[in-house]
Amino acid sequence: MRRGSVIKLILTLVTSVLWTALAQAQSLELVGSTRWYEDVSGFGGFSSIEVSSNGSSFLVTTDKGMFGQGVFRRSNGKIIGVSQPKFQRMVGTNGKCLSKSEDDSEGLAVYEGREIYVSFEGTHVINRFGALDAPPVTLKMAREFSKMQKNSSIEAL
Repeated sequence: MRRGSVIKLILTLVTSVLWTALAQAQSLELVGSTRWYEDVSGFGGFSSIEVSSNGSSFLVTTDKGMFGQGVFRRSNGKIIGVSQPKFQRMVGTNGKCLSKSEDDSEGLAVYEGREIYVSFEGTHVINRFGALDAPPVTLKMAREFSKMQKNSSIEAL
């Protein structure tokens, strides 16, 4: 088989798999909305959210280097508020709160409910937290990330 034919075959297979996955994906449905206010310094500027598998609780990051978490209050399945809110500043690898130049957290991913990955766009890194209050481990990044302009890096995980 010629190289061009092999590439076309691979692209066809990948496209077929993607279309199949999209066709089987669950649809999204708005189940409610609410305004959320807290009297917490730095509240707002949410960058990312991870919702628990049962849809009852969540973890957010802010663009000021904070974790926030809470439980959705629902009525007839619709979100009507947030209860048990907790906020805390993220710490760096030294165990101290992130500095202003380090705290632009953007992406969030939680792996198996234990490891918390947060991307930062100002410093172009991804940190892995074992717990919300624990110092993270910074993942090894490709050199090319250091060449990216500020505020234009890893927006999502």
